[in-house]
Amino acid sequence: MSDRRRSVRLAAAVSSILAAPAVAVGGGLAAVLAAPFAVAQETTSQLSGFVVGEDGQPIAGARVSIVHVPSGTSSSATTGASGQFSATGLRVGGPYRVTAQAEGMQDAIVEDLYTQLAQRTSVTLVAQPIATLAGVEVTGASERDVAIGAGARFSAQDVRELPSISRDIKDVVRINPKAWVDPTNSDALEVAGVNNRYNTITVDGVRQSDDFGLNNNGYPTQRSPLSVDAVEAVSVLSAPFSVEYSFFRGSTINMVTKSGTNELTGSAFFYKGDDSMVGDKTKDVDVDLVFDEEIYGGTLGGPIIKDKLFYFLSYEKLDRTAPQDIGATGSGFPVEVPNVTQEEYDDIRRIALDVYGYDIGQTLASAPEEDEKILAKLDWNITDTQRATLSYQRTEGNELVVNTTNNNPSLSRLGSPSNWYDRAILMETASLQLFSDWNEYFSTEFKVARKEVDTAQVSLFGTDFGEMQIRTPSGGTVYIGSDEFRHANELTNDVDSIKLKGSFFLGDHTLMVGYEREMIDIFNVFVPRSQGLWVFAPTLDANGVVTATGTDNFAAQQATSLSYQNAFTNDSADGAAAFGYDVDSFYVQDEWQATPDLKIQAGVRIDMFSGSDQPLLNENFAGRYGFNNQATLDGRDLIMPRIGFNWQWTPETTVYGGFGLFGGGTPNVWISNSFSNDGVTVVRDDIARGAGDPLEAALDGVDGFEIPQIVQDGISQLRGDGSVNAVDPNFEVPSQYRWNLGIDHTLPWDIEVGADIIYSRVKDEVLWQDIRLQQVGTAPDGRPIYAPRADGRTSSSIQDFLLTNTSDGEQTILSVDASKTWRTAAGRFDAYLGYGHQDVKDVNPGTSSTASSNWDNVAVSDPNNPGLETSNYEIEHRFTGSFAWRKAFFGDYETSIALIGERRSGRPYSYTFGSGSQVWGDPRQGSRQRHLFYVPDGDVIFEGACTAGEVGTVAGCTAEGAFSAASAAAAQFEADMNAYVEDQGLAKFRGRIVPRNSHRSPWVSVLDLRFAQELPIFRKTRGILTFDVENFANLIDNSWGQLRQVSFPYFTPVADAVRIQTTGCPNGAASCYVYRPRSGQTGPVAPFKAVSTLPSVWRLQLGFRIEF
Repeated sequence: MSDRRRSVRLAAAVSSILAAPAVAVGGGLAAVLAAPFAVAQETTSQLSGFVVGEDGQPIAGARVSIVHVPSGTSSSATTGASGQFSATGLRVGGPYRVTAQAEGMQDAIVEDLYTQLAQRTSVTLVAQPIATLAGVEVTGASERDVAIGAGARFSAQDVRELPSISRDIKDVVRINPKAWVDPTNSDALEVAGVNNRYNTITVDGVRQSDDFGLNNNGYPTQRSPLSVDAVEAVSVLSAPFSVEYSFFRGSTINMVTKSGTNELTGSAFFYKGDDSMVGDKTKDVDVDLVFDEEIYGGTLGGPIIKDKLFYFLSYEKLDRTAPQDIGATGSGFPVEVPNVTQEEYDDIRRIALDVYGYDIGQTLASAPEEDEKILAKLDWNITDTQRATLSYQRTEGNELVVNTTNNNPSLSRLGSPSNWYDRAILMETASLQLFSDWNEYFSTEFKVARKEVDTAQVSLFGTDFGEMQIRTPSGGTVYIGSDEFRHANELTNDVDSIKLKGSFFLGDHTLMVGYEREMIDIFNVFVPRSQGLWVFAPTLDANGVVTATGTDNFAAQQATSLSYQNAFTNDSADGAAAFGYDVDSFYVQDEWQATPDLKIQAGVRIDMFSGSDQPLLNENFAGRYGFNNQATLDGRDLIMPRIGFNWQWTPETTVYGGFGLFGGGTPNVWISNSFSNDGVTVVRDDIARGAGDPLEAALDGVDGFEIPQIVQDGISQLRGDGSVNAVDPNFEVPSQYRWNLGIDHTLPWDIEVGADIIYSRVKDEVLWQDIRLQQVGTAPDGRPIYAPRADGRTSSSIQDFLLTNTSDGEQTILSVDASKTWRTAAGRFDAYLGYGHQDVKDVNPGTSSTASSNWDNVAVSDPNNPGLETSNYEIEHRFTGSFAWRKAFFGDYETSIALIGERRSGRPYSYTFGSGSQVWGDPRQGSRQRHLFYVPDGDVIFEGACTAGEVGTVAGCTAEGAFSAASAAAAQFEADMNAYVEDQGLAKFRGRIVPRNSHRSPWVSVLDLRFAQELPIFRKTRGILTFDVENFANLIDNSWGQLRQVSFPYFTPVADAVRIQTTGCPNGAASCYVYRPRSGQTGPVAPFKAVSTLPSVWRLQLGFRIEF
């Protein structure tokens, strides 16, 4: 969408607001708004309370002054008949001074009051008559935080003091027992057992989650979009029942940046780590990593005009060479891919260079990366009743991606450096916020913002050479050439937003009404395989004997198959998808202070989706299925009612909870798929040797640089018959109901304990189905057998995916925690312990960006109906804890030690078959190996390879290497399988299909440490020397701290099902499976639990910072 069109849409949305008297900044604000500006969630704090007399009776008409001491920012309120007052739009943190003045009463004052992000702090001030203490100022107050719904909040001090090498707020958030960070998945933050893509993240009100859906880390940037030195506060809310929150089904993570004050403050820092400061062993695995990392930057904040105008600046830069730890068997790398030997890799590299003139590269030990973060912010106290904030943010970084799909030890896949790619992301945001108190009964908040994200994914060796997959003699696969998904890949994702909220203070009621508009514009070029994907598999004779290995066929330039996808013009640029849509949100909420101890909150929000852009009509698709492929989010809406409460049962006990509907947050790429895959603009041809394809000659004389002309000429004839991704015309915006009940209690000795439960049930969740498939039979274990419908298209690999809904799915999340602070002569001690339990079930985990990957990256027995099973995201048990000690040994220069640790159960994984596309009609089984394993119970035929001595003497042994059920290898295979079933805990599933995610990888334990020493520099300037040790337990004992798990997509193939036999089955059964060992194996394959090397060894980072 053009900048002009986007500006017109934004101008139309804000014009009425600019004309309204509520915006009283005049031309200055209008000038800022002339340029397009994304906005959501809360960036401020709230303060409310009561003013009462000595007898506890409310004092009406008291004037309450609320002053943020560091900046002089002030607000005021007047108590109503119940003695209650309220103030919103306050700066997060403090300290605040709250003063209550009433006729005939001494001033009641509370000092050093701190507020929290997105939470109301309640304070009760007790005023005494002047006659009681004439001439003496009286201070009397009690305070408490009023949380409605489960959540965790962290201050700048928490972020500053806890261990963190990555300098990411996730390192602090993970102390929450509901949340954990997955180091094997780009440090994805998963909260409450929900897909990390379903979280929403905001920075100063600008949505900075990965709303398009390509980054596993959850950010729109390569790493954290913000320096931790710029963070004032963080909240992680799992069940916030305020109607201001939307666009998530996991949690909402809100960050607010620091602001300048009347005092000049700043910092400068430098952190260093390299391969000399890292462990070299984890249990029995030797680790030799090559990397270097430096982080430097600083902050500066202060007044431009005292008490009026303030600035804050932040800069951070990362320079690193990132370690690479995966290689072939015998390569010496910490993680060696089974069934791909270094000799086999070297042979393939030699052939590629000698025959194709292409160097695939030797596996690298490290690769260069960088990241830069800039933040600039202005705060303006326009008057005592109006405050504005303007901020700008720019984050740019790159990462060399060693493709985890093509470098997968669990699936015996190794990608060469030519298959790696560099991903670079640039994000820029700007936002303006205006907070106005018009009188003691009415205040408003206005926001306008813009976010731009540009993503480039470039193959390391360029895209002149397509992708090739070569099967090795040992049974693995080597990937060379440019990764198929990087052949044409470019993305821009822009979001403009506005928000207007008004709060009416009506005695015991605070009525909030609001409107938000979000305008999304996307330009996406994504045409995988536009440079071609060739597969070189072994050649088998009629007896199943290998006559040529995949490497032999690669050397002979004889491909087994070619998959070519492109725009019908053969120009991938013509396959670009450009579209946009808008979301208009309206909400109303009443917050009722029913009693001084009970607050009830109830409201409703409606999100309405609209957009005129549609995918190109595919008339063939409409004729086949009776509906067209042009459905989008247009015309859909989601009504979300919510109610919550907070009750101070006793002075020591608070009960909170609520119920509501939460929805949205679905990655935009899932909608984008229907624009990129209309079956008309972009089409695909799959050519397989021996299938009678008229273009089979294109598989001979392959060179990798050119798509044969006969294939290019033929693709234009497929227009209208390509694979289609469509949105169900009856698609509903994904949402789930959520209930929460929690309790906080203060035990004797000031021990704070808490417990809560969250139960969520799906209303509508996403599901992908290949609607071209139709059931044509039933397998011996009851699973369906599919085949493509007869629609005139000859290729079985063409698939029509429908994005639809399921109403199945639920989560039960339990958590308990306890904390305690001691102040002693030996220093201050802080301790925290937490435990979380998850019981999470879903139908499709939604792990990927494309419809095809989401459909096939899930273990199934029925690919179109995966069924409700244990989720990939369930962490059944998780224990967390932290301990901190600090003491000043000289002056006020503190020595401190902080520890943070966790122990959790491992990721679930599934036992699957290694092949079987021809058995169940699943076109993706051969590459994904995702069909769930059937555990034999004397009802399966086992075949093994014949020896030379068995040829002609044993039934079925027609040649050496041929497979026969009568061979000695078959009998051994069956015996090994029976032992395997017992050893792997599969015996309880005999005669059944093993459920998805039936088993778990080993438990994981992590302990991180930070040591810090403050040092005098000059006057108020101090230095801080820090030592951060990640996986400190491994430093103590190298057998501790190991992370070992079955790799994504969490499948472990056991054996191959090669056919269904209808004669000679055990026990006279009408049909049965025939099992064979996987290629290169003689028996069932045990789960390969790969070691994640860097997270499994200790790692030290040295740092020095200056603060003033």
